[in-house]
This record gives sequence, C-alpha cells and structure tokens, in this order.
Amino acid sequence: MNRYLEKCVMICDSMKEDKEPINVGLSFKKVKVPPNKKMPTSYKLYRTLKIGSKRKKMMLDFFELEAADRRLRSFTEPLSPNVTYLDVYVEVGEESERVVLNWYHIKSLDPYISLQEEFNVIKSLIPTFVCGWLYDACIDGFLTILTQLSCENRKLSYISSIVPHALHTHYPDNPSASPDIAIIREKLMVRNLAYVFMPLNIRGSHWTVIIVAVREKQIWVLDPDSDRLNDGVSDLKIWYAKLIQDEILLGLHMEYFPILSPRHTLQTDTMSCGVYILWYCDQISNNDQITGSFDVDEYRNSIYTSFQYLRNRAVRV
Repeated sequence: MNRYLEKCVMICDSMKEDKEPINVGLSFKKVKVPPNKKMPTSYKLYRTLKIGSKRKKMMLDFFELEAADRRLRSFTEPLSPNVTYLDVYVEVGEESERVVLNWYHIKSLDPYISLQEEFNVIKSLIPTFVCGWLYDACIDGFLTILTQLSCENRKLSYISSIVPHALHTHYPDNPSASPDIAIIREKLMVRNLAYVFMPLNIRGSHWTVIIVAVREKQIWVLDPDSDRLNDGVSDLKIWYAKLIQDEILLGLHMEYFPILSPRHTLQTDTMSCGVYILWYCDQISNNDQITGSFDVDEYRNSIYTSFQYLRNRAVRV
C-alpha cells in the first residue's frame, strides 16, 4: 500500500474509534471523485511540506460553493410546475436513431444546480445521479447534432455509446458474432466520410472516444485522463480500437489503420470527461486543434444551448 495512503487509513481509524487524530504531517484537500471508481493518475496525495517549486492544484469542490454563488453560475432553466425530472426535455435525431433527453439528463450538464431545490430532488428519483457528469443521452444527442450538421463532402458519423457497451458486455470474447457489429460496418461505409466518432463509457465511470479518421487512415484514441495508449489503467479502450481496426481491415477490405493517441488537452477535474470528448469531436469536425485550452463551464452551457434551441422550436435535426 502507498505509504501516504497508509497514513490516511491510520487517521480514519483513529477518528472512527473516537481517538485523538494522529498527526502524520499530511493534509488532504477534498476532491470529488464520483462517479469515477478510480482517482485519475494526475491526482495523488502530496506532503504539505515542500514539493519543490510546484504545488498541485486540486479541482474546485462544487459542493462547497455558497448557494448565492451557485445560483449565479447555474445556467439551466428551472422546471415548470407540472413537469418532473423524468419527463422528456427534447428528442434529437431521426426516427430510427432518435435520442431522448429527459430533464435530469439536461440537469447533469449543470454542476451548479441548487443542492436543496434540484440536486436532492433528482437524487431521490435517480439515486445514481451525479451533478456535472454527463449521461449517454447527452453524449449521443450532441454527437447527433454534430453529425447532422456536417457538410456533404466531409461527412461525419457516430456510433451510439450503447453499441460498444453491448459488444463488450455480451460478446467479450467474440465481438464479431454480435449483431451490433453490422452497425459499426454501416457507419464506416458512409459516402464522403471524414470521421466516425465512437464514445466509450469505460466501466460506467469514465468517458473516452475513439475516432476513425478515414482520410488520414488512422484510428485515434482520445482519453481525457491520459494521452498515452498504454496508461496501465484501462485496456478496454485498446480492445475497442483493435475491434474497429479488425473490422476496417477484414470486414470492409480496407487497408491497415494504425491506432494512435494524438496529443490532446487533458481534463483538469474528475467529472468533465464527457464534456472533453464532445469538445474533441466538435473541434475535429470544425478542423480545429484539440490541444488548446477552453472554458469547460462555457462549453457545458453551449451544449445545453444546442438542446434548448431544438426544444424551443420543436425541431428535430
């Protein structure tokens, strides 16, 4: 066990037994990890003494913000009196691939919702709800908008997050036997195709995206938590990338596409991985760089505004 973690356990044990807390020369700043089941590699426990000239910045604890500050930062609209968080907010896409977003999906975009008036109510209805962590409906819905708005000579396509989940859950040893594999093949055969986006919810706790760059003849793995393919944390993203690689090479009789992890901006908190993968896809669809900085809260708001636009005009793209 890590020696700092060992000391942390000692502190917790002493508090549990109503003893005087042990002074071990360490202090721990709160970091919100949910719904991730692991701490990102960029977050560690550091001594409070000297760490050279650099000190690690830990993420802002959203739940310690004052109520007034939360109200100022919150950007989602309040519910009407006769509406519940389980009601439909907007539907995006064509009939065959329609994505339904409920109110609680929309509220997951906003990490500053009121704790008493909104968060606790949603939590009582959806026990797994995590403030600020994007649901698959948000991911798929926004990718639907991006792909439908792509120009004819530079088409974009995406594979619903449900597909990779079903492949690994039901066919971990032989994914080619899955009927869902036909969906991947179909998406890769779109005429004038430039990019195919496949969002992955790794073990239900972390968003990553695989992008098939057709014209570059490459497969990109973009993990908001790491810019390395073999990071020692998750082999699943490589499992999916190789699945795509095999389908391109064997199923579609195309040439070999190498698997790469281009340099990209990494997340600075533990809840915005979904926001980052949508930003990667958005930047790539507009032929922009994925290495710059961006305002995460502002981009959350822009995702919300896209859904709000469709809702207000009752338009399905």
